[in-house]
Amino acid sequence: MRIKLVGKGSKSQERGGMGVSQLNSDVLDSEATEVLLDSFLCEFSITEIKKLMELIGSKCRMGCVMTIIETDFDIVFSNVAIGTESLDSVNSRLAQTKGIKSLLTTNMVSNIIPSSFKITNKHFNSEDSTVTIKAKRVK
Repeated sequence: MRIKLVGKGSKSQERGGMGVSQLNSDVLDSEATEVLLDSFLCEFSITEIKKLMELIGSKCRMGCVMTIIETDFDIVFSNVAIGTESLDSVNSRLAQTKGIKSLLTTNMVSNIIPSSFKITNKHFNSEDSTVTIKAKRVK
């Protein structure tokens, strides 16, 4: 089973994802073979994200690939510091992304991935300041 959890700020074509309550009720433990989290984690506070990742991890079977796409605010703030992006554009982006509760970085996202997963790939997109992290369940 493929699970899509897509946030309001997603720029991808992935639509029709489910919410947390639907994930909890409709997906059995160890049923998911692939999980996509696209601009979804930032819609939760840091404490909520930790619990959410535990729930998602429990829904994944061995070998399941989890793909996380989030804005990396280390990149955003670095771009502001070196002058390639203005603070006005950052504020505009935040205003357009309704429901944001946390500003995440690559390290933060990497640290909340359950220990039963191994990170297999990280890709930075400097154009939209996002990071894509792929992790595979190995335990």
